Amino acid sequence: GLRSLGFLNSLLYSKPVSGFNDITVGKNPGWQWVRHAGVLSARKDAQQWI
Repeated sequence: GLRSLGFLNSLLYSKPVSGFNDITVGKNPGWQWVRHAGVLSARKDAQQWI
């Protein structure tokens, strides 16, 4: 199988970023696995990872 990408967690959360938008509301009646996980807005914080 493929290697684990566990190092990404520390990379993504090592700096405070404003580019994550918390998803808290929606009209989809189905199950949403990304609920409250946050969505990356690359335009806001792309410079921090370059």
